[in-house]
Amino acid sequence: MIRFSGGCGARANERAAWRRAPAAWRRWGRLTALLLGLTSCRRPVPTLVGVRAELDAGRVAAACQLAARLVDEAPRGAPPAAQLDGLRLWIDCLGRLGALDQADRWLARREREPAVAPALLSYGRALTAVSRSPGGLDAALRWLAQAARAWPGEAEIPFRQGLLALANEQAAVAREHLLRACALRARAACWAALAHAELDLGHEQAALATVRRVLEAAPRPVDIAHARALLQRLARRRAGSAPAAAGTLARVQREAVAALTRGRPELAVELLRRATAQSPRVAALQRLLGLAELRADNTAEALLALLRARQLDPFDATSARYAAAIYRERGATAEALTQLRAALEADPFAVPVVRELGGLLEQLEQQPSAARIYERWVLLDGSVEAHRAAARAWLAAGQPAAAQAHYERLLARVPNDYLAHRRLAQILAQRANASRDAEQAALWRTRAREHARRAAALTPEQREARRPLTGDDA
Repeated sequence: MIRFSGGCGARANERAAWRRAPAAWRRWGRLTALLLGLTSCRRPVPTLVGVRAELDAGRVAAACQLAARLVDEAPRGAPPAAQLDGLRLWIDCLGRLGALDQADRWLARREREPAVAPALLSYGRALTAVSRSPGGLDAALRWLAQAARAWPGEAEIPFRQGLLALANEQAAVAREHLLRACALRARAACWAALAHAELDLGHEQAALATVRRVLEAAPRPVDIAHARALLQRLARRRAGSAPAAAGTLARVQREAVAALTRGRPELAVELLRRATAQSPRVAALQRLLGLAELRADNTAEALLALLRARQLDPFDATSARYAAAIYRERGATAEALTQLRAALEADPFAVPVVRELGGLLEQLEQQPSAARIYERWVLLDGSVEAHRAAARAWLAAGQPAAAQAHYERLLARVPNDYLAHRRLAQILAQRANASRDAEQAALWRTRAREHARRAAALTPEQREARRPLTGDDA
């Protein structure tokens, strides 16, 4: 019999006994340890974020497997919103793979389980019907009506009802559903869909006011794309309703663009001047004339035409932006600021307008306002340039914590950005000096020196990069 003694020699005795044990015992022990290790390694719990990440990466099959586990392993007491989201993602994946019969079998099986909410099953049947064929719209709307009666407090159900009603060309019905969904949960997707419903009903002002609320609700890129699509629809609608727009605008635009392409802006100006004399109330023609005058270096005439276009169409962001550029070139910064703000009001999602307005506010030393405008730039495209501009403005506005957040997000995308490392070294050193918490200050100083080392390694010839290492910036 193998005996193990206690004390300091216990480990040595155990190793010796293991060596004396028969080979079969040793193999059995290794197999048992392996099995215990495998059973102790649980699979990670799937999440909605994980499923969406797989979908965004184009791995539909992997996303479908995760979503299936998410639906099957959902705890009985899970919130209805989480159950609806998981089921919707799974059915979406199955639809992309052409495997909706799996959803049919799952719904039939769950129907016999009393613990499963009937509203969830009705919601699943609605999505399956509409994913299978556009002809399933009416049936899907009936299933969703049943789900809405059972779960009246869930925003996802009226939101889905609104989307399907829009697809079914029932704008008034869609508007009612979407208003209720936005009241329950103000999502960016909900505001964008509601704006489209308002425009379908001919409520242009309401559509524009609603689409601006997309920016207030943490929009995703797809939400911003839907909002931009609404502004494009609005522009086409206004252009199509203008008198003499249909034939005159298309013909003159064709001829003017051809003249500009051949390097003859004066010919384009002549064509557009004749067209605007015949149709002076067409905003698009005035805008084209202003741009052509600008190409011909007639800035005074260009400004007049652009301002006339703005008077005819207050939502003409392009004319306002170019008018601002002319004012800025003349040094009339107040007028330029007015035009850029008008352009942003007309098109809240125009990145060039946001960038130029932020730059002008920085030039006027209105750093907090510039930083807030740059935050919109970050929201709209999340580019490295947007983070850099926001960090710079927040730092100039005396908000080092906000600047630090942007520099850290920038480094997550561009790890070897010299300026970000250098600025973070300075910010962290300054925050350490101002902190009354000794432990936190020590942590910030350590991080400051690390960023300073990275900056010095990236550009060793830059003297300012070495200052935090010597304590000059501390």
